[in-house]
Amino acid sequence: MLYLLAFILLLFIFTILNIMDYDSTYKVISAFGWRREKNPIARFFIKKFGLKKGMLILKSILLIIYPLMIYYFLNEPVDIIITLIVANIIFILIVRNNYKIVRKHIKLHSMFK
Repeated sequence: MLYLLAFILLLFIFTILNIMDYDSTYKVISAFGWRREKNPIARFFIKKFGLKKGMLILKSILLIIYPLMIYYFLNEPVDIIITLIVANIIFILIVRNNYKIVRKHIKLHSMFK
């Protein structure tokens, strides 16, 4: 039962972080262009389909991963919990950095108004 609660909470956090990643990436790329995207897969989708559509396609692909994570949880709950913890930490760092870039851009932009 404890594993199930941990899994649900971590999956919820993973989802929220992905929404925040979409938002923060959109803001950074809108301000600085697609070359600012460090993830080569995301950069490919953005170049190929445009910013909004490319990010939406990329994040939609994550929906495929959810059933796989549930399947994996049913077989190896500890492993998927550890994987989600690591993934969430990475996403926290990415989102934090993106919003930091956005704040610097807004601050710099407001100085020249």
